[in-house]
Amino acid sequence: MDTPKWFVMRELTYKDDFELILKRQGWHLLGCKPLYNDPDVIKQRWIESPDTGNRYGPEAFFDRLGENTFRKILSFIFSGPRTKEELEQRYGGKKLNGYLDFLKEQEIAVYEGGLWRKAPRYTHVQDMSRTLEWYVAEWFRHVLKAPARHSVHIEGIGDGGDLDDVAFVDGARMMVECKSGDPANITEAHLGTSEN
Repeated sequence: MDTPKWFVMRELTYKDDFELILKRQGWHLLGCKPLYNDPDVIKQRWIESPDTGNRYGPEAFFDRLGENTFRKILSFIFSGPRTKEELEQRYGGKKLNGYLDFLKEQEIAVYEGGLWRKAPRYTHVQDMSRTLEWYVAEWFRHVLKAPARHSVHIEGIGDGGDLDDVAFVDGARMMVECKSGDPANITEAHLGTSEN
């Protein structure tokens, strides 16, 4: 899957002290996903849509992910093909058409044969979990200017050391477990709380 040039530039130019802070706290980083080049993260493709000429800021997708209804629509489409009627019944309102236009222009979703579905470039993406992890890490980086990574693997942590998000805010370590389901259905076991 091709990555927009401006995302490649972000990956190459973004610098912080994440790994150094991690080492100073006695942790050994085994790996984490790329900040802006993770192939399992849904991303904005265009600043200017080639189909419509509509212009978007580089944070347009990030900003929309901050909106609950947008995330639900995206998740619903990525979980299976949906008719416009299904989307209207669940998420009808003034913003639905704008969200769908954005998803289509950014080649995130397509409308074919009366159905909205994820675009072919995302057939390998099964759900929004990695995108949600990326969003949380980007929120720490973008809003709090804090070093953060998603899908972090750390030596010596139970269950393979797989943490959804790790960030350092004013020296304090933050670990975030991301869940996109209905909060009523999320148990302590799902959160995998630990004493670390």
